[in-house]
Amino acid sequence: MNLLVPQPKLESSLEQLEDALSFHSEVDLAVLPEGYLNENVEQARESARRYRTNLAGGYRNLRERPKDRAILIDRGGDVVVDRPKYSSISVAEIEGLRIGHLLCDELVLQGVQGAEAADLDVLVHPIGVGMFSEEPFAE
Repeated sequence: MNLLVPQPKLESSLEQLEDALSFHSEVDLAVLPEGYLNENVEQARESARRYRTNLAGGYRNLRERPKDRAILIDRGGDVVVDRPKYSSISVAEIEGLRIGHLLCDELVLQGVQGAEAADLDVLVHPIGVGMFSEEPFAE
């Protein structure tokens, strides 16, 4: 499986995602930062369909609490995981692989446990958009 882990800046549309997917046509799964999709789920679904790639990340639904949600979209643009942050780990089978999905501090606060997480092939764990920096590498 070919993974793409971009570090886009927060934007109102998904132009950076579109650019990355058009440049990397071999990508099977793009793991996007938590929150990057904002409320652009339909646009993300269309991008997954257009570029025939799976997308994992997080988005915000400002009408719900908690507003942050984990999402996994398959190549056909179907949402196969959509769950609120701090709920149980999400596991979906895509292309024969069991993919688990945690957001940012969920790993520390709740961890990966239980029978559903026992046989994972891939665990995606995106941090918040804009949280990556070069500073830790300078130490």
